[in-house]
Amino acid sequence: GAPSPAGTDYGYFGGGTFGGGSSSKSVIQRIDFNNDTATSVAKGNESITRQNRGGSSSVTHGYLAGGNDPSYVSTVDRTDYSNDTATASPKGPITIARAYAAGTHNSDYGYHGGGYSGGTPNHVSTVDRIDYSNDTPTTVSKGPLTNIKNGCAAVGNQSYGYWAGGAFTPWPTIYSLVDRLDYSSDTTAAAPKGNLTRARTTTSGAGNASYGYIGAGYFDPGPNAGSNMDRIDYSNDSATALARGPYFKSSNAWWMGATGNTSYGYWAGDEQNSSGSTIGRLDYSNDTATAVVKGTLAGYMQRLCG
Repeated sequence: GAPSPAGTDYGYFGGGTFGGGSSSKSVIQRIDFNNDTATSVAKGNESITRQNRGGSSSVTHGYLAGGNDPSYVSTVDRTDYSNDTATASPKGPITIARAYAAGTHNSDYGYHGGGYSGGTPNHVSTVDRIDYSNDTPTTVSKGPLTNIKNGCAAVGNQSYGYWAGGAFTPWPTIYSLVDRLDYSSDTTAAAPKGNLTRARTTTSGAGNASYGYIGAGYFDPGPNAGSNMDRIDYSNDSATALARGPYFKSSNAWWMGATGNTSYGYWAGDEQNSSGSTIGRLDYSNDTATAVVKGTLAGYMQRLCG
């Protein structure tokens, strides 16, 4: 969930699973924003195979944190955009091994919040901060979020990070709450802000400096999977999000990864459908229109990270 593109003309999707199987992959795929109808290109691998991670980005590097396959890991992998065919470098780690955490960032730090650890308690509210200027030490705990949860989406701008939706056991306890972390005071607990239009989990986010878009997900109450997107207005974040989109699929659009630039958001992957390799693009300048089908991933991929 980036506030803006990573400083390049490309978006990256990492890890996940192919073809609906449970075996994780380490490949990182790159989409070209200037040629977004093309099939994504396989680039360097992550250092280990895993799925269900959170992503953040500096201008020069992308960071993929945590994940599981099936054990939970705390590894942070860093991809160098200037040499993206090389294997990612292990950095970090995050403070708690976990999957399903959501990441966002500003120009100096990456923030990864929430997740599922498999331990006690198995859901966490921890927010870990990656310092881009010194990314080899263990990350520093910040926040926390207002609730222990996993499967939320994270978006943000240079001043604030937002974690939206998510779930908690006993299933299906699903949230519509949006939490806001103030980067200028990031040891303070996140503050509750406006809700999403519906409670949702296993969702993902993209956006620009003005708005964050929370895409599709698993909903409660049903129908349990859907395609509508919510828009958070950073200038009025105590209001309920507005329904936008929808995604190009009418249902079952969940467990996707998201990336984007200042003009468009891209969502790809799908837990439930063999069209999970298709990439959908939302035009921020016309965000009430249905997302447009663009290129495809190099394989049917799900549970990936953008």
